[in-house]
Amino acid sequence: MEGRPEGVIYSPGYPGRYPDDANCWWKVSVPGDKVIKVTFLLFDLRNVTDSLELIDGNDRTGRPLTAPLTGRKIPPRSNASSSNVIWINFQSDNMQRGRGFILKYEAIGHCGKISLNDGRGTVSPDHNGYFGIGETARIDCDTSGETWSLVVECLGTGQFNVTHPYCKEAPPGGGTLPIAIGAAVGGVVLLAAAIATVVIVMKRKRR
Repeated sequence: MEGRPEGVIYSPGYPGRYPDDANCWWKVSVPGDKVIKVTFLLFDLRNVTDSLELIDGNDRTGRPLTAPLTGRKIPPRSNASSSNVIWINFQSDNMQRGRGFILKYEAIGHCGKISLNDGRGTVSPDHNGYFGIGETARIDCDTSGETWSLVVECLGTGQFNVTHPYCKEAPPGGGTLPIAIGAAVGGVVLLAAAIATVVIVMKRKRR
């Protein structure tokens, strides 16, 4: 599974049921300038001790991309990895066996990391540090007694819709909080970036 921009991985024994006492590892790597997203097409693990884990990076003991996955509900699409390599580990016990899983991995572009001015803020979710195309995050800033928030998205161009550095200084008029476009909320201010990115904010005073 190395060097391909996308691929599909099946649980051992598929389309039959997976075997007892399995402990299978797959290493997935894509071209070096990309990160990896995983989408599940089938997921049926019958016991809480039957699980699948996605691990970020070139080391099997690296940071998990998700908590260990189990059950019969298809998991959501994973966060993007922080590099071009992930490990996948499947384990089963010797009790009930399910149909297993089918997952698709794909290489996607990314916008890199979010830079905060002197650490004056938090990013949630942090997406393991690297933001793949289509991923969003909320940045909460605290500078000189002012607090404000904004939501950024990694665009298909490999750039965030709002440019950084973030949390450098409070916007005019005090704290702001993004709201849905078209919402009827008092004190709305419209900010338009040069690239026609539109963010709607409302003032928020720190308590």
